[in-house]
Formats: sequence, structure tokens, C-alpha cells
Amino acid sequence: MYLCFYKGEYVVNNSPSTTFLSYSHKNRDIAEEIDNFCLSIGKILTKDDRDIRYKDSISGYMKKIRQSDFAILLISDDFLKSINCMYEVYELIKEEDYKDKILPILIEPINIFTYEGILNYINYWDEKEKECRNKLNEKDPLKTIKLREDHKIIDNIGHEIGDFLEILKGIKCKTYEEIKKSGYIDIINIIAIDDKQIAKEIFNIRNLADNEDKELNLESLLTKYPKNKELMFYKALLYSEKKEYKKSKRYYEDLIDSYPNFPSAYNNLGSLLFDHFNEYDKARACYEKAIELDPYYVNAHNNLGILLFTQFKQPGEAKKYYERAIDLDPKFAKTYTNLGILLYTFYNEYDKARACYERAIELDPNLAFAHNNLGNLLFDHFNEYDKARACYEKAIELYPDYVEANYHLGILLFTHFNESDEAKKYYEKTLELNPNYPPALYSLGYLLLSSNRYKKYNKRAKELIEKAIRLDPTLTNKQGIYIINGKNYF
Repeated sequence: MYLCFYKGEYVVNNSPSTTFLSYSHKNRDIAEEIDNFCLSIGKILTKDDRDIRYKDSISGYMKKIRQSDFAILLISDDFLKSINCMYEVYELIKEEDYKDKILPILIEPINIFTYEGILNYINYWDEKEKECRNKLNEKDPLKTIKLREDHKIIDNIGHEIGDFLEILKGIKCKTYEEIKKSGYIDIINIIAIDDKQIAKEIFNIRNLADNEDKELNLESLLTKYPKNKELMFYKALLYSEKKEYKKSKRYYEDLIDSYPNFPSAYNNLGSLLFDHFNEYDKARACYEKAIELDPYYVNAHNNLGILLFTQFKQPGEAKKYYERAIDLDPKFAKTYTNLGILLYTFYNEYDKARACYERAIELDPNLAFAHNNLGNLLFDHFNEYDKARACYEKAIELYPDYVEANYHLGILLFTHFNESDEAKKYYEKTLELNPNYPPALYSLGYLLLSSNRYKKYNKRAKELIEKAIRLDPTLTNKQGIYIINGKNYF
């Protein structure tokens, strides 16, 4: 079973200015790209999936756009026809200086620069208003108070969209491709990031292909700004990415000495201690400190849950932290996967575990670990072998070097589809990725001994099984006995 461990997040800086990111969820991928860029240079945007907490008012969140210094608007047909997006615009244009706040980015070719195009959107919202009004007239007013509030919002949007589009028509709008090609310089200039030069330098360093070049450029920048928090953080992160873990650990500790109230430094140091030093008590203290400093820190809750489950054997405490992470961010797919593993392996709550895996995949269809874990559950406890096969195949499609998924698919093909040749291929792929993976060594040996077709491989089968048992003596308790040269192989 593979736990999704979220590591190595980049620092965010509490700069004085705030920037609101408004987008249609159909354009979520581009919104994530822009958000990740801003995070990489030390700027955190106000964004719905990060800033709406459990039980928060969504309309209250949307009104925050008025309080922001700047607003990035990802303009698309879906955006201009979304009640939530246009409600944010409606709130924004109440501000006298809203024209100076906006950075509109065109996501797709869209007709908003002609009168015909503008009239099309005015007509769209007029029709929405009439449709809503007609439905409300058919109902008891006492039963439709909330719906009448929605009708008022739609009516307000209809009155304002023409003026808003006229404003867009009169200013220079750039496409996302143009913004991206320029290295996001327009965003940097508009949202007035503190230490612009440092931000741009970090961005350029991160995009260098060679790690040695990254290190040299970073050291040069640190000579100018030796105590800059973002640079110190990135230095620690860079050495972790280079697998120089002792140096990375020291740099995180230096960073914490200089900035003792920096949650991300504690979280990343905790991950380093957990993953590479087996210092579990210290890792736990780091995660707990990160959460103390920032009680809304989703990643730290998730990581502490993993640590408590895997190393402290405290499933109840782990479950509490996973559930808190999901409360804080109901769209954080990795935590659903981790909670599913806990429910499956410890509590035997298979239906709930399945729901967690399926929710994770719904939120992030590219999360290979969720597909693999769902495959395990369907295989072991629901006997849905075709679906399990599809899950493993999807996991491998997303992550071809996924050791466990290759192995699990081999087991499934051998035991339930009688596809020995295909199973053999996946076992061998597993061992190509990890030559010392005992289950695959044992299973391939077992397969070679199971059919007369593979008699010529008896010597190899013996070697595989003996190596597997040397690496993991518990395999001798498995079912199935074969005798080679007077020895029993289980």
C-alpha cells in the first residue's frame, strides 16, 4: 500500500498587497498554473479552494474581491456566463478605482470587442433573469426567499455586464499564452510583489535545467541578500531536490533560527526528518509546530497524519488529522487517498475507503496512487476484477515506473485472468524498477514453477524464490509449496 506523502512545498510570503484570483472552474488548470507561479516567487493569491474554510460563507468569500488590492480575472465564455464569477465582478465594480485593480487575461478567443459580442452577453443574462423570474412567479414567495436573492444577483449582473465589457473593450487585454511567454512579467508588474528583483531571480533560477547552475546562481543572490527568507527556503529545498539531505536539513534549521515563526520551514524539515533520517519524534514536533503557527495548514495536518499512522501506530490520531485536513480543504485529493488507506487497512471500513479513493480520483484524475489503492480494494474485497485491472492500468499509464501498481497488476492477471505471459511481463517490469522487491521476486518464481511451459526456467525460479526469502523471511508463510532439489518453496 502506498501512502501519498505531500512534500517540498514552496514558501509563501505575507506581503502587504493582496491579489484575488477569479476564474471559472472549467479553467481550473490555468488558474493552478498562475497560482503555482505566484507561489514560486513568494506571492499567495486569494483563491477559493485555499481560502474558503469549512462552513464559511461562499458569498462572503466572493465579496473579498472588493478588499483586494488587485484582481486577476481569467476571462472566458464560461467565466462570463458563471453566476459566481460575475457576482465577483459585480462586487469589484462597486469600487471607484476598480479599473486600476484588474488584470484581465483572455483564456480563449472570445467576442467581447465588438458591440455584437457585448450584446450577446447582455442578452444571455436578460434571458437568465426572465427564466428565473418566471419560475419564481410560480412558487409561494415564503418558500423561495433564498432563490429570490439569487434572482436579484442575476438581475444586477444583467444591469452591469454591458458596462464591464465596455471597460474590457477599451483596455489592452493579453492572452494567457502571451502572459506565460513573457515569464509572467505583466503579473509581476501589476500585483506589485515586494522585492521584485529577488522574485524574478528565484523564478529564473528555478527554471534552470542544471542543478549546479541553480546552486551557483542562488549563492550569488544570497551574497547580496544573505538573510532573505525566500532565498534561504529555496536553498534548503534545492539541496533536498539534489538528494543532499544533510545539507538541506542544516539549511532548514538555519532558516528556523532566523525565522522561528515560519510554518513552511517546520513542515518541510519534518518531511525531511521523516523520510530520510528516521527521526520520527523530531518530525512530529516539527509538524505540530507548523500547525501551532498556522492552524489552517492543510499539508502539515496531512503529513502529521501519515507519520502518526505509519510510525507511531496511532490510527485514531492519524484519522483526526486527515479529517481536519479535509475540513480545511475539501478538494485536497491526497488526503482522501491517505484516509482511504487508513479506513481500509486498520478499520476494515471498505465502503468508506472506496468512497475516499473515488473522491480523490474525482478531484484529481491524475493521482496514480489513488487509482492503485482503489485497485487493491476492488481486487481484495469487492471481487471486481475488471475494474481493479482498469485501475492498475490507469495508475501505470499515469506513472509507468510505479513499482506497486506493476506488481499488483501482475498478481491480478496471474490469479484471476489466467494471463501468465502478461503477468510475467509486469513482474519483470517490477524487478527492473526494483531488483530487490521480495513480493515480485517470489511471485515471478512461483509463476515460473506453476506451468510446464516454463520448465526451462526452474533454475531461475529457484534463485528468485531463495532471494525473496532471504530478503523477507515472512514469505515462507505464504501458500503454495514447490520442491526443488529437496527444498520446499512456499
